[in-house]
Formats: sequence, C-alpha cells, structure tokens
Amino acid sequence: AKLKHLLRTAVARTVPDLWAAIRDAFTRFTPDECRNSLTAAGYEDDLAVAT
Repeated sequence: AKLKHLLRTAVARTVPDLWAAIRDAFTRFTPDECRNSLTAAGYEDDLAVAT
C-alpha cells in the first residue's frame, strides 16, 4: 500500500520517470519493512538464501 501510494503521488509520465520514482520510493522503506513485505507475500524461503 505504501509503495503504491508513493508511486501514484509521483505521477510519472515516462518510463525513466517511473524508474526514478521507484528508486525514490524505495529509500523510504526500512530493511525490516522490506523483509516483512516479502515474508507476507510468501517469499520466506527466498529470504533465507539472501541472508
């Protein structure tokens, strides 16, 4: 929800602008928020490989 909100408020009109908005949005997430989102999406097993 947080990522969608940030991307919608960015109102990117081109693909490069969208990528820039995504980069900017990711800076607003803590590592714990990212981990929790991936776990909630069912990627627990993949996280064990990455750590």
